Formats: sequence, structure tokens, C-alpha cells
Amino acid sequence: MATQETIGDDIVTTLHPDRIKDTLDLPLSQLLENFRIVPLDNREEALTKGELVSVFEQHILIGGSIKEACKLFDHEGHYLCQIGANGQGPGEYWAVYDKQVDAANDRIYLLPWNAKSILVYDLKGNYLSSIPLPTLVPKGVFTADTQNRKVTIGMLPFDQIEGASVVWQQDFEGNVLHRVDAKPYAITPDYSNEVEQGLNLPDGTFDFSIFLWTATRDTLYHFLPEANRLAPVFTLRQPSEPLQHGYKELPNYFLTDITTATEQVAFGSQVSDRVCALVDKQTLKGAYARFLNDLIGNIPVESAFFYFQKGYFAYTMEPGDLLDCLDAALSHPDHFSAEERTRLEKLRDEIDPDANNYLFVGKIKTDTNSLSFNDAQEAITIPEKKQVQPTKEQTQSASSEADTIWHMPYHTPAIKDYKTYLRDNNRYNDWKGERKVVIVNTIVEKDGSTNSHSILRKCGVPELEEEAIRLVKEADIEPGTDENGNPVRCRCVFVIEFPSRYK
Repeated sequence: MATQETIGDDIVTTLHPDRIKDTLDLPLSQLLENFRIVPLDNREEALTKGELVSVFEQHILIGGSIKEACKLFDHEGHYLCQIGANGQGPGEYWAVYDKQVDAANDRIYLLPWNAKSILVYDLKGNYLSSIPLPTLVPKGVFTADTQNRKVTIGMLPFDQIEGASVVWQQDFEGNVLHRVDAKPYAITPDYSNEVEQGLNLPDGTFDFSIFLWTATRDTLYHFLPEANRLAPVFTLRQPSEPLQHGYKELPNYFLTDITTATEQVAFGSQVSDRVCALVDKQTLKGAYARFLNDLIGNIPVESAFFYFQKGYFAYTMEPGDLLDCLDAALSHPDHFSAEERTRLEKLRDEIDPDANNYLFVGKIKTDTNSLSFNDAQEAITIPEKKQVQPTKEQTQSASSEADTIWHMPYHTPAIKDYKTYLRDNNRYNDWKGERKVVIVNTIVEKDGSTNSHSILRKCGVPELEEEAIRLVKEADIEPGTDENGNPVRCRCVFVIEFPSRYK
């Protein structure tokens, strides 16, 4: 499934997707210690959407999205406090991209989206100070060392940011100590791309990769600060038609999240737009992995790849959805022993449909060598890819646009009331074929009008691609703004689906 080669001083593992023939149904308890369900505090001030969950040794930090401040819980789900507040004043934030709790030193660190500094709080949620950053960080990941007053940061390396690093280590005063220049990794400013990091290795290795909407070959790296470089450790051998993908590293495995071109792969009765490939670091064997929540009857966990973070696996579920899952599991009583059926029935009876979210959480095991790749289930066939990369002419055109004609926004453009707009105006909401996705690349003017439309990602159906551009052209768009709320001319991408998920 994978091969290894030595490149300079580095050993790089390469996944070959065409060699994967099997699928492994993997109960999460095989990968996690103390996997359990935690009901979150039901007091009004503790209620949360359950988004952006980060788990640490003694605490759980939830929230930090555009409209929800971060909320701190203990491992039993008890609400402790809110961390700062949404806003643009001192100690306030508009959206949090990464965060860390250092309980031993009474510190919480938040890195907002489009940040000029890292915000520092105590465990009571009080704002203490900020750690200045040497450059604007559009999207960043970090880890802070309170004792030694150092922080390591990786960011989305926009080619507009002069003198930037892609990964660096600095002190709390903003002085850069070690760095990797951003130029070899620089990309056109596009907020649909992401930086990815797991921090799942016991030694605290700072792993780093960049997710790109345009499918291309890239690499998972380890940051070596003393050598001022990124060491490649894992990559994917792209087929003739490239796969869109992301990477995660666990103590004994590499994970690759692969998005299919048709956006659909059948998992029995489930339908998913992605598969996850799992590779054993020692044997280099692998399989597509479907992660099952064995606490609630082996229900598949959608997008499980993204929940392995900072040494834990964690995600929330609304009580109504949890009840639906338990009912679905119990509708197949022959799948369980009498003891297991009793446990599931008891759990179902204890669920309060009006309660706060329920958290599923477990610590990632450092020894999972008992996994078997020889007991794989029925193979999953990945459909032929239809993704099309930008043409050479499109790439050259985008690269030649001067910085002066458009700007990097603090708040990105957005289609006003987009759910209603796409539901009411998409002429192909009755599309009966496989779901298609088109990504439209455009420039949004200060007044919200658009121009220079191009297809960043095609779907193979010309009429749908034309419709996607029409929808963007005719949409009522809120323009991008700078940090002071002033409109700016900027580049943006819009994802259009057929049929619209909002129909």
C-alpha cells in the first residue's frame, strides 16, 4: 500500500492509492483509551453549538466560531467559564482558528483568523496579554511553551506577504528564533485552502501540511527548528487525475483523507463524499478505514479524520441526532448480544432530547499494534476522478495580477442569505445524477459586484459549470472588508453544488 525512500537525511513514506483494495471497519475503541460519552453541562450559559472542539489534559475548549465565543469545560462536562468574548476590542476575537490550554501554567492561548497576535487568558477567562506576531497570519496553527516563553507557528503562506515564514519559532516578545521561508511554499491568496496539523505524536512534534482545493501533490512535514527546515515524512502518489486530500499523523499510523471527484462513495447504507486511507508506519500495509462509534452500536462517524487532534479524538452530537443513532442501532437487535442491547437501551432512555450536546472523547493510544489489516471488509471502489486543474493560461493569468488591483480581506465576501438564494435560484435543484461540485474563482469589487470569473474546479458537465458562474454573477454579495470594516477589492472562491443542499 505504501513505500519508503530515503531523500537526503529524511525517510519519506508514500501512499499508493491504486494499491489499496480493502476496507477496514474500525471501532474507535481500538485506537482510543477511555473512549466515552460525556453529557455537557445543561445550564443556559453552558449551551453550545458543539463546534470546534479541542481536548487537553484537564480541559475541553469548545467554540470560537464567528458567532460563538470559546467555552471551557472540564473532562466531566462541567462548564467552567467563557474565554474572552466575540468582538474587535482588546482581548476579543472574531473567529478562532487554533487554541491551546496550558492548565499547569494557568494559561489559555487563542489564535484568531487573520491574526496579528496570539491572545492570552487565564483559566477564569480573563484576558491577560497578547503575543505579537511578525506578520499577518491568515490561517495559522501553533503550540505555546509557557515555561520557556516560546511559540511555534505555521500558517497559510500567501504569496502577498513579504518576508513571511511558513513555519517559525519565536519568543513571547515577537522575536523570531528559527524559521522556514515561505517562498517555496507560497500560494495565491485563497481562503478556501487550509493549514493542517495534528499534534498527535507523544514527543510533541510540530507536524504541518497545506490543504489545497486544487488537487496537487503535496507533503506532510515535521518542523525541525534547530535546522530551520521542514522535513518531509509522508506523501501521496497522485494518479493521472489528481486526488484532493489531506493528511493526519497518529503515533503508529498515517491517515489520508481523500475526496472523490464525484463526491460520493457508498458505505453500505451510508453515502460519503470522502474516504480515509490508513497506513501502518511499521508494516506499510494499509486499507480504507471506516471509523465506527462502538459506544452507540457501531454507527459510522462521518468525517472522523478531522476529529484526531492534539492527542485526542473528540466530536459532539446533538441529543436528537444521538437518539436517532441509538434507534437505528437498536433496529438491528441481531447485531448485538443481550448485554449490549440492554446497555444501548439504557443509554437511549437516559438521553434528554432538550439537553446540551453530548461529547464523544478518547485519548489516542500510543500502542495500537493489534490492528489487523487481514480482516478487511468488502472493498470500496473509488469512482473515476473528474477533477480538472486550472489550465496553464488560467494559472498564468492569476499569477500576473498585480497586488495593487485586489487585496487580502480581513472579512471575506459572502453571498447574502446564501441558503435561500441557492435554494430559490439554482436551476438544477432537480439534478438527478451524482452530486456535482463546481468551484468558481472570481474578483469581488468594493460594491459587491463580481468579474474575472473562472472555474477553479470543473465537474465535467458544461451546463452545470455555466450555471455555477451565473449564480455567482447574479448573487447579492457582501463585499470583503479590511479590519476596520472598509470594503476592499479581493479575490474569492464560491462552492456551488448540484443539486443545492439547501433545496
